[in-house]
Amino acid sequence: MRKFFLLLLSFFLASCSFLTDDEIVLSIPVSTYVEDLFMQDIYYTLRYFDGNEVKSTFVGYDDERIALKTKKGYLTLFTLTPADTFSPLGAFHEPGDDKSVSFSYGDGEFFSFLLDMASVRPDLLKNISISALQREVQELDQLSQSAFYRDLENGKLRAADKYISDDFQISTSLLEEGKWYSDRPGQSDFIVFGSGEEYNFTLKEGIYRFIHEDFERMITIVVSEGGESAARISKIPIWY
Repeated sequence: MRKFFLLLLSFFLASCSFLTDDEIVLSIPVSTYVEDLFMQDIYYTLRYFDGNEVKSTFVGYDDERIALKTKKGYLTLFTLTPADTFSPLGAFHEPGDDKSVSFSYGDGEFFSFLLDMASVRPDLLKNISISALQREVQELDQLSQSAFYRDLENGKLRAADKYISDDFQISTSLLEEGKWYSDRPGQSDFIVFGSGEEYNFTLKEGIYRFIHEDFERMITIVVSEGGESAARISKIPIWY
């Protein structure tokens, strides 16, 4: 009788899991923009919101597909960060979508922002439809995260195109002579002809990363909602 009860309990718990969980299959890119730039395979850090909480895990060089349990009926978000250093790729799953999910650039920074928010206020995600946002704005990374969060917290979201950030003139004199490559598609590379010379950018609110041609240094530029900026040169970690 006791064995029968345990078997029945096990079946019941498995049935509950089937009713409350989804299995989402993530397709890991064969190569990313940064891998093509360095001509090296790169590991990733996968960060995701599973409907309950924000989690992270390591993704190896050869991983092609990853299956994750997520909460049924909830928006789930994913970012894939090459070498835990460069610009993230993004992916999402909404109730009713296909269970296979692919990553792309264009939304990675915005999804990273949403994951930061979900680690503190996961309840706010229930008010967001990513597919609706994407129908209005092709790349969510061009949205002002600050303005979006304020309205989301106040329960008064506007049309997505109302959150597109202004363009700001940003300058820095931290750059060494040589070519600097963007670490993501859609952002232009540039050349500095003299070390320490002031270089001017036109950038929206957000985070930008450029890699020096020696592939040892990277500049990270953060632009605020009001156009203030901060820049930092860092050494690129060796992963190969």
